[in-house]
Order: sequence, then C-alpha cells, then structure tokens
Amino acid sequence: MTLKYLVLTIIGLSFFNSVKAQISDCLKFKQGKFNMMYNGKLLVIKRDATHQYEYYDGSTVPNSYSIEWISNCSYTLKPDADNYKRFPNTPKNALITVNIISYSRNTYKIKATSNFSSQILKSEITKIN
Repeated sequence: MTLKYLVLTIIGLSFFNSVKAQISDCLKFKQGKFNMMYNGKLLVIKRDATHQYEYYDGSTVPNSYSIEWISNCSYTLKPDADNYKRFPNTPKNALITVNIISYSRNTYKIKATSNFSSQILKSEITKIN
C-alpha cells in the first residue's frame, strides 16, 4: 500500500510541476516583438505591458490595441481609438480573446475569437526578441 501512495504522490507532483512550468512559460510571451503569418503576409507584433501594436505587410502605421491578460496564457485585445478611425465598421464594443494553446521555446500557437465574428483564428506566433 505504501508503494501505491508513493507512486500516486510522484505522479501528482509531476503533473503539478508540468502545469506550473506551462503557466510560467506563457509569461515569457507577455512582452516583446513577434512574427506571425496572416493571410500569407507577415504581421509584426510589438507588445508591452498595456498595448499591442500590429504592423501588417510592411505597414509603418500600426493597428493598436489595449491588452488585458485574463490569465497567464490568455488575454483580450480591445481596439484603440485610432483603429475605429481607420476601420469605422468595427463594432464599438469589439473584443478579441486570445488563448495560448501550446508552445515550444519561442513559438506558441493561439486560438483567437471575438465578440463580433464567428470566425476562429488559429495561428502560430514566434517571439523574435
């Protein structure tokens, strides 16, 4: 019986440590510069503690979003006022929810949904610094 409890304890601790490591590893994606392919073109993402700036296909004027982390591995993006000027059809309450579903070193995969479209975006993003 003691061996059975020892094995269960080791399995439980291993699971806890792997979940803890996964949560910690998501933290490295909170800030930095990232690359992602979107519709066959390069999207460069720059993210700081409160904002995300996206430069699509070599653009020098970014789409900007307020970012709020709702857990270590998921966040929401709310378009900034400039986005509404550039894209007036964007709903005023637009919110994009991004979940990091897996990662490996400096690359992570996301699943993004929004409150204004039924489209689900799945993509891979690479941290470049």
